[in-house]
Amino acid sequence: MSVAASCRSRQPTQPESSSWQHCTVLHRSLVDAARRRGVEIRLQSEVVGAHPDGVLELRDGTEDVADVVVGADGVGSAVRETLGLTRRHVVMKTGGMRFLIPRRPQDPVGTAFEHWHGSRVVGILPCSSETVYVYFGANAGDTGGDGAAVDLGSWISSFPHLREVLGRLEGDGHWTAFESVQTRAWSRGRAALVGDAAHAMPPTLGQGACLAMANARVLAHSLSRASDPRTALVHWEKSERSVTDTTQRWSNLYLRVSAQWPASLLDARSALVRWAGRSEWVHRRTAMAATHESSLVGPA
Repeated sequence: MSVAASCRSRQPTQPESSSWQHCTVLHRSLVDAARRRGVEIRLQSEVVGAHPDGVLELRDGTEDVADVVVGADGVGSAVRETLGLTRRHVVMKTGGMRFLIPRRPQDPVGTAFEHWHGSRVVGILPCSSETVYVYFGANAGDTGGDGAAVDLGSWISSFPHLREVLGRLEGDGHWTAFESVQTRAWSRGRAALVGDAAHAMPPTLGQGACLAMANARVLAHSLSRASDPRTALVHWEKSERSVTDTTQRWSNLYLRVSAQWPASLLDARSALVRWAGRSEWVHRRTAMAATHESSLVGPA
């Protein structure tokens, strides 16, 4: 079976010391694995559309034909748009930026911390033996919170207990507005969508990229065992979509609570968060993607 995939990879806008360093490691691992399987990778071949009969249209006017087309071309997916699968695409009024900072002995190991102040969020997570991952979240229009550069004085004022951590930030960061995509279906005919093209969500639960890779893995297994690609795509979505949709809903809910909650009701938010932290039901729902094992693949 031949598969033609449209993928998008953003170029780093920061030095190699940034979080892009670790994205590059993952990207190279995937590329190496693909090449070992005989995958042909073509660069500078921009895809502008796809057809349900397994055709990719390229910017230069040429077409690629395959048994299956997979659109992994991101939140602004040209494959999704030309297939008519977009139900809703929202650019949110909340966004964030991220950094890697040098690790010090007092930094967390095996534990992630998230700090809230009004609509501002700072997260601190262990990343490697040498680095710690720090992310910021704030609403558009928040002075010092949504610009190209971080106003450290403003953030230290909001999080004085994080002064030492924030003082290790280097560079201006890269501000990105969060986006959400809902689709009518994950496939049409012999063309399918994976990742942000199918289900972009705010990064509040940290499950977007994990879902993209997990769903792609199940898709590969489904196609390898089916004689009819169309049937395989339908069964794949039926098996995996409920977990993805639930995770997307909870990611959006988390964003509303953390960044879009009315300032006059912050005490009520604190009570809600305390309850959620003790609720096994909430834990199961928010961790559904991390614990899900597809019936089409079985345990890893």
